[in-house]
Amino acid sequence: KRIPFHPEVVNLGLFLEDIFYMFEADELFSKRDLALDIPVELPYDVNLDPDLFTTVINNLFMNALKFTKDNDTIALSAYPVSDNMICIKITDSGIGIKQEHIEHIFDRSYMVEDARTPGQNKGHGLGLSIVKSIVELHDGSITCESEYGVFTSFFINIPIYTNLLDK
Repeated sequence: KRIPFHPEVVNLGLFLEDIFYMFEADELFSKRDLALDIPVELPYDVNLDPDLFTTVINNLFMNALKFTKDNDTIALSAYPVSDNMICIKITDSGIGIKQEHIEHIFDRSYMVEDARTPGQNKGHGLGLSIVKSIVELHDGSITCESEYGVFTSFFINIPIYTNLLDK
């Protein structure tokens, strides 16, 4: 079904900082090393639905939490990849994803073997497909890179609305 979409122009740096500090203050993340790598004044605005995009970042951070252990790192960064696109990157130093699963992780109801989902933290396989749908609703794309046992990175590319440096 159609996702309600209410975009507005927001400063991406401030938006991501607010979300990051929310995670930093959350007791759930107290045993993880959270890192923020966003220029102090990231000079880019994007047209996004703040509620939906918060859902995207939240889902990726919660997955990172689930697949890391105490003292592992979860990092959030943002940087321009072209004159009209910006990348939001979320990386964790957790258990990673085997290469044969990477191409399927955004498929609805796809779940990797039990080794990727330890203990009782099993889901329904809908999270990343919803994340992808929301990112695409913003005319963006999402990809994943991972090395099993080492790290997982998600790259979200979304269009820049306004480059404030050009004004």
